[in-house]
Amino acid sequence: MPSLINPSSQKFFLALSLSLKSPQLNPKKLMGNLRFENLLWEENLESWVYSLKKLLGIDASQETLEKNLEVFEQERRRIENEFKAPYQIQCFFDSHYPNSLRSLRYPPFFIHLLGSASLLAKPMVSIIGTRQPTLLGQIEAKKMVALARSKEQVVVSGFAKGIDRCAHEESIRLKAPTLAILPGGFKFIYPKSNLTLIPRLIESGGLLLSEYPPQQQAYRSHFALRNRLIACLGSKVIILEAQKRSGTQITARYAIELGKEIWIPRVEEPPLLFQEGLLEIKTLFPNTSEYAHPLEVFQKMASPENSSGKLDPETRCDVDLTPLESKLYEVLYYRPLSLESLLSQFSQDSPLALRSALRKLTLLGILEKHPGPLFSSRPLA
Repeated sequence: MPSLINPSSQKFFLALSLSLKSPQLNPKKLMGNLRFENLLWEENLESWVYSLKKLLGIDASQETLEKNLEVFEQERRRIENEFKAPYQIQCFFDSHYPNSLRSLRYPPFFIHLLGSASLLAKPMVSIIGTRQPTLLGQIEAKKMVALARSKEQVVVSGFAKGIDRCAHEESIRLKAPTLAILPGGFKFIYPKSNLTLIPRLIESGGLLLSEYPPQQQAYRSHFALRNRLIACLGSKVIILEAQKRSGTQITARYAIELGKEIWIPRVEEPPLLFQEGLLEIKTLFPNTSEYAHPLEVFQKMASPENSSGKLDPETRCDVDLTPLESKLYEVLYYRPLSLESLLSQFSQDSPLALRSALRKLTLLGILEKHPGPLFSSRPLA
């Protein structure tokens, strides 16, 4: 759609949003006011302030708006220099504003973007889950990221601890761009422990998105509002572990309202993956996630003719698996197991052969070793 607002008026609205306790205006509500269109094309700040009060009953100080813009531009330049990434703003009335966000009942008037804004035009999938995932939940999240990458979909998540961070980190490892949606402004990154993740996320072509100006701290109410954006931007929502009354449950309900697909990854024993609470959603929404056979996935990714799904250069291998190695990869694809469990399950094979196969597959990057120790198949993409 063509832009419905001129640059000057957009700046005025931005300055106004910086003055309000609720930093976002509701553009859909304003569009219901026929006189509002006059404000979209006003180029003089003094006239705009006068029209704002006359048409919408909002009393704003011209001096305050000018000061807000000055402070914002200073902060914008500081953030661009700190993270070495472009800081852009998109307005609801801009032609580049994501159409998916326009469908929300309360869409953001502005979205603040740090990194590759072009990601917003690409197909996306949202991956969400608990801040305290099990090892199996983390492994499953990595598989979902690999699956999304193989389909050239951008992974969207909320930049929180746990599953969110796991999804972002795995995207970065696979050199795939990822979209992180924040509950506050770029000056106050939350959680602080994820601050070191930003340079790598941006370097991999990723994007940070917030509906709040840079100096806005994250308040409790912001997290639920952030979740509506996660549900909205993904074509589907993949849920990996959640507790009752959690942000994941809130995101799932937003997804329901928006008519999004909800995927529950297939596992052999769901109670091991899904904590109490998520099973309620699993009951409502049958499992629609379909894996290819794990060996077929491996063979596809390792094949020379595959150009888009090659392994990471550090782990790429062209190797023929023995029957024992193939069986190990398949068994460990669905859940991590200890050496003792594997020795029991593969009792027909010699312990020496089993240990040798585990060592070989781990060195090749086909298997991953976790504390315990536990072994799991590494997601390939």
